[in-house]
Formats: sequence, structure tokens, C-alpha cells
Amino acid sequence: MLAIRLAERKMKISELSRRSGVNRTTLTRMYNDQMDRVDLLILAKLCNILNCSVGDILHFEKFNSTRPSEISAISVLDPIP
Repeated sequence: MLAIRLAERKMKISELSRRSGVNRTTLTRMYNDQMDRVDLLILAKLCNILNCSVGDILHFEKFNSTRPSEISAISVLDPIP
């Protein structure tokens, strides 16, 4: 979860935005788990700055539905234990 990674580094969203070039609103939505999808370039930037892997800030939830229109692939949640 992005909130955990920022807390570990005592970093604010505004600093992450400045260092990554990612819009503060986008980061706030990630922080609050309000994202439907995330750009891979953004993930790469965040992982580079936070020195972590994608799995440290994202969690994939498998859905029971096999219909693509009913599947939301990425959730910004706690990492898998």
C-alpha cells in the first residue's frame, strides 16, 4: 500500500509528486485506494523512488467472474502477506 511505503520513509505525497513528476491528484487517489488502473510508467517511477517492487504497493485480487467486462485487474491495497 502506498500509504505504508510513504510512512516508512516519512515522505509526503507532495514530495513524492515532486520527485516522480506524477500528478499529486493521481498519487492521492492511489494513497486512498481509489484507482481503477495504474500506468506502468507511474509504477516504475514510484518503485524506483521508493526502492520497492510493484508487489509492495499493489495487490492483485482474483475475481470469480470470467467475463472481462466484470473484472477489475488492479487494486491498490496492502501487499500480499
